[in-house]
Amino acid sequence: MTTQSVPLSASAVDFDGAVAKVEFFHNHSRIGEATASPYSVTWSNVPPGHYVLTAQAMDHAGASSVSEPAEV
Repeated sequence: MTTQSVPLSASAVDFDGAVAKVEFFHNHSRIGEATASPYSVTWSNVPPGHYVLTAQAMDHAGASSVSEPAEV
């Protein structure tokens, strides 16, 4: 079976402070995190299939927001 590397990215802003990090998830499994804009990671060794991914941004004060699910 051939695996692929999948580049992931998200946009995030915090209007009253700063974004501390953006984490990327498949289901509830953490793929990786980015701590600086542009917020991106590479998901490695991904087997062919259908996946539902989300991104969670966290600000400097610990508040967070989760993206709508994205299908790949």
